[in-house]
Amino acid sequence: MEHYTDIETDRNMSLDIALLSLVQSGDRDAFRQIYERHFKAVAWIALRFLGSKELSEDAVQATFLVLWQKSKEIVLADSSLMPWLATVCRLQCRNIQKKEWRRDHTSIDDFPQLQAGDRSLEDQVVSGHGKLPIGGHVTAH
Repeated sequence: MEHYTDIETDRNMSLDIALLSLVQSGDRDAFRQIYERHFKAVAWIALRFLGSKELSEDAVQATFLVLWQKSKEIVLADSSLMPWLATVCRLQCRNIQKKEWRRDHTSIDDFPQLQAGDRSLEDQVVSGHGKLPIGGHVTAH
């Protein structure tokens, strides 16, 4: 005999499959239900990863946006959306971390200033273009 929590888990996982199928056909109510079911877990992952409530809210929003935009491409490894959501959330967190790092470590002062009529940078780019292999493909060794 199955334990009650096992039955409940099976129902929840089957519900994820059913809701995802509806989202794949554009059902906004199903999307809202997925959001309500998994928001807390995704938010917890983002907060643990980023350590900032504000940044984690951005990651959660981006995660669910990817779910909506890419729903037709999603193939679940099992019958729960949570592993997919957790993976996407971690990727969104990494993107946010990279963006924050660049923001904190890059200044407009780091770039050379070009004066009006200064064509040296443009000339370097144009002159380098002729050195590319035919077809413009560069291979790394």
